[in-house]
Amino acid sequence: MTLPEKRRAAAGEAAALRGDLLAGDQFDSTSGAAEAAVVGAVVFAATEIQDLVLKLVTDTDFAEPRSRFVIGVVRQMRAEGLPVDALTVIGYVARHARLEAGKPRVALATWLHETIDAAPVPASAAYYAGMVVEAAARRRAVEAAQRIAAAAEGGPLADLQTIVSDELAAVTAAVARVGGQHV
Repeated sequence: MTLPEKRRAAAGEAAALRGDLLAGDQFDSTSGAAEAAVVGAVVFAATEIQDLVLKLVTDTDFAEPRSRFVIGVVRQMRAEGLPVDALTVIGYVARHARLEAGKPRVALATWLHETIDAAPVPASAAYYAGMVVEAAARRRAVEAAQRIAAAAEGGPLADLQTIVSDELAAVTAAVARVGGQHV
């Protein structure tokens, strides 16, 4: 079994325990590693680095649901002026997201510590955040192409022009966000 297959299997088991909070989507290993590096660095870094990274990425830039969830939690904690580290994130989730004790909490704690280990150094978080934003822009382009193809194959021709225009605008905005974040 490959590592991505193992991740999906483990995420699926956790999802069965707690909705889709800990579920894993499919994502390529490069963007998955960059996501883990960003989450680990943000959870481990000083507040200045946390704030910088949170300005660079949106929660939806993350393909992996756990990454998306934790970045959202960190964003909320920073907005509330709370300190952020692995223990405070787990505690916050336990209090606010009602994550029960036991396997779901242990799974999240284990995963958080794995992301901290995956983060080369917190100072590199902005670089990896740029990779996450770039991967999100590429995913957005693929999704747009799929919607355009579906509309071209079976929808009314009058709708096709609107769909192409809307998707092009969305992809253009996503690519513009990359603008120099990742070299």
